Amino acid sequence: FVLDTMRAAGCTYIYIGIESIAEAVIANLHKNMNKKEPWDTRVRRALGLSRQAGIRVGSSVLFGLEGETSETITETITKVEELLAEDLLSIASPNILTYHPNTEITRLHQMEEKLDYHSSNIDNRPPYSYFEEAFPAVVSRYLDEETIWNIHKQTQESWGRKRTQNPMPPTVIDVE
Repeated sequence: FVLDTMRAAGCTYIYIGIESIAEAVIANLHKNMNKKEPWDTRVRRALGLSRQAGIRVGSSVLFGLEGETSETITETITKVEELLAEDLLSIASPNILTYHPNTEITRLHQMEEKLDYHSSNIDNRPPYSYFEEAFPAVVSRYLDEETIWNIHKQTQESWGRKRTQNPMPPTVIDVE
């Protein structure tokens, strides 16, 4: 079994992209290729097998994918909280979908001409600064600022110390 071989070789931690636990969101991704059983069942089984092999698992959880709603956000946060409480997950990192040049999602959402990764005056402020690579000009069209604040607050409360969090970047003071 691969996980036992990994553990025997010294692997004690892996990091995976669960992305979402909501079936309505995962149905739009190429993650759950085996549609014979629900995604959350497959995730739970994979995490259980990893724990049996003695390997801790951390995960990225991505909000703002195709089909995301306030209901799917709550569903994902709740189910990830359960995985954390059961120690199937060691840590969960909430992330916001961001658009990047030359990617399928950027083309699909027609964001190619709207991206600005070159300006030095990027508006990186809370709540965006609590997430990796997120700032207003590049986040998912399915998430408004209020929703992003809610994701930040809900994951902070629900996932507690097992939630990774990007601190607010320090303020840069230009002294001449």
